[in-house]
Amino acid sequence: MNLELRLPPVPGAGMLRRSAEAAWRTTRDTTVTLLDFAKAVPSLAISLERLADLQDELAALGGLQDELAALGKMDFQLERLADLQDELATLGRLEGALAQIALFGTPLDKLTGPVEDLAKAARTLPELSVAAQSLPELVDQVRQVEMIVAHMDERLDDLMPTLERIAKFGESVEDDIDELSDALEPVGRLASRLPGGRRRKKDA
Repeated sequence: MNLELRLPPVPGAGMLRRSAEAAWRTTRDTTVTLLDFAKAVPSLAISLERLADLQDELAALGGLQDELAALGKMDFQLERLADLQDELATLGRLEGALAQIALFGTPLDKLTGPVEDLAKAARTLPELSVAAQSLPELVDQVRQVEMIVAHMDERLDDLMPTLERIAKFGESVEDDIDELSDALEPVGRLASRLPGGRRRKKDA
């Protein structure tokens, strides 16, 4: 006779089973992740060492900044040296011409006097330049004077009739004075004949 033992179902057993399975999967994934990390640790250590070496190299380059700045300043000096080299090459090409000029040294010595005269004349050029700058103002002033003279001529033309009339009036007044003097002369003689007239004449 077979006896079968049946246990009653436990409440929540399915939930516990699912929780256990989820915990097992999480543990398995974590284990795999840790194993992968352990495998990557040597490579990470090598990378960190390389970063440390690179940091040292960068620090060394930082110490070279002054030298690099000095080299940057030397670029301008090198350019000037290159220009000077070109000028020296030009002078070298002129050496033959200078030698020929040296052959004519004696005639050039004879020109020293005229050259000095030209130099003396050149010293007056600034003064002439200043005077030349004032020429436009002088021309304007001359034009203004010409306009004033022309205006005065016009005014004189207008005044000429009046001046002529004044001159004629002066001549007429002079004639009147002569006539008045002639008329007063007998009166004066008559007054001198009056008693006391001679004394007044002597007092006068």
